[in-house]
Amino acid sequence: GPCTVKPGQVLALMGPSGSGKSSLLQVMGGRSRARVTGTMHFNGAPLHKAVKRKLGFVTQDDLLYAELTVYETLYYAAMLRLPHDWSRDAKLARVEMVLQGLGLTK
Repeated sequence: GPCTVKPGQVLALMGPSGSGKSSLLQVMGGRSRARVTGTMHFNGAPLHKAVKRKLGFVTQDDLLYAELTVYETLYYAAMLRLPHDWSRDAKLARVEMVLQGLGLTK
């Protein structure tokens, strides 16, 4: 059946290795080229590419440094992973947008 996550709730996706957790996240984030069926909704509306670009997750094998702040981690990720034709200012603006969206501004 459908899964609904309300504002303020946290959803944990758990299962044994190989059960499809990462595959589901890849599909939800638009990172998969697999043929899948079904629908996803965000805030009651069908999930579209603009919303998918705002979704993200960290895989278990992603590289995180405990000594970096959240800002520094996002900054380095932006510089390395956002499109190379984006200006530095555009990448910094995206970092600030993510921090604000997560409520992590000063």
